[in-house]
Amino acid sequence: MQQPHVRATATRRVAGTLTALVALVGALLVPAVPAAAADDPSGGNTPARHRPASGGERWGTGTYLNGFSYLRGVNVYSLVFGGDRPAGQVGESQAGWDYLASRGVKVARLPVSWVRLQPVPASGDLRAGLDAPVSQAYLDVVEEQVRRAARAGIRTVVGLHNACSYPNITAKGSLTCGAGVTRADVAKVWGAVATRFAADERVIAFDLLNETRLDGVPVARYKLFTQAAADAVRGAGAEQTLWVQRMLGERGRLDVMAPDGPWVSDPLGKVMYSQHFYPSPIGSTFDPLAGNHAVLMDVDRFGTWCRKWKVRCVAGEVGWPSGGPGGVQSAASARGWNLVFEQFYRLADQYGLDVTYFAASSSQTTGTLLAYVASRPGYPSPSGLDTALSQAEVIERHPSRRAP
Repeated sequence: MQQPHVRATATRRVAGTLTALVALVGALLVPAVPAAAADDPSGGNTPARHRPASGGERWGTGTYLNGFSYLRGVNVYSLVFGGDRPAGQVGESQAGWDYLASRGVKVARLPVSWVRLQPVPASGDLRAGLDAPVSQAYLDVVEEQVRRAARAGIRTVVGLHNACSYPNITAKGSLTCGAGVTRADVAKVWGAVATRFAADERVIAFDLLNETRLDGVPVARYKLFTQAAADAVRGAGAEQTLWVQRMLGERGRLDVMAPDGPWVSDPLGKVMYSQHFYPSPIGSTFDPLAGNHAVLMDVDRFGTWCRKWKVRCVAGEVGWPSGGPGGVQSAASARGWNLVFEQFYRLADQYGLDVTYFAASSSQTTGTLLAYVASRPGYPSPSGLDTALSQAEVIERHPSRRAP
């Protein structure tokens, strides 16, 4: 027979769970107040001589926002997942891009591996890899994805997915910014990427350095390297908007690492700041008592910093586990996560943040965070992207918003 103190503890736990859920649901019942149309960071800065590579017509207004108040879409992660496979086996098919467009995607962040742009030679000499030319053949692969996205009506943000390291922060012996990787190395790779897409309005932004770790690169050094990347893009004649990320870790939050505000100097004034948002730990099953409000507090601090410094901002990655049919967790866990991140998207709406969900890919079996996948995954996938998982319910309730 259960002892009285045990019953009391259980009762308190159930009551606490219900209280947490009621509070969360109650928050969702408060109508989201749409953000006022923020300034377009590329408004008035795109010369009329610039034309899409595919023809003589401008892409809409030729600006970053193109008539929207904010942009919503996904990360298409297939180039990174593809690793060093042959070019014909990586990326998404035209059918896959068309499928994303049918789900309301207007913009796709397209992460690209630095090591595919400058492969490590057979000798394993990392310095030799960085000294080698940037692969135009691999830029052809990237551009083909940009072309397919544009044909579907989706514009892209090309990002260097490298953590300020070469070949990759997880690889043994990797070089990092300021410790083997020089500003000239960063300028070289970004100069090549920017040169390829300088006059291409299908690409609306460049995401400079992805998820740099404070334990390897100090804040002051990171700021120097992001400036070097920005200077290289402008030196190549590219006028697209620049996305600049915070660093990883609690001390990497923008309000902590940049209390004096934005640091990247750009003659065109077309700089946005980016942050990534996930549950902690990332693959955990939903627990209403596990402090899930932390991610909401984080986006609130982010939005507050952006408003204080009057800069446009983006949630370059946000992701949570799928659940139910085809997902990695139970349907009940998926419902819990969707409740939390419904509120996340409402906050993003209120702050006028652009958001690109992480991620979509047809190249592998369902990952923890993938929201759009293939019924027959592979390299390449026989089916292409054709399946939406549980997170899509939230993502698609918060599409890109037309400016009033």
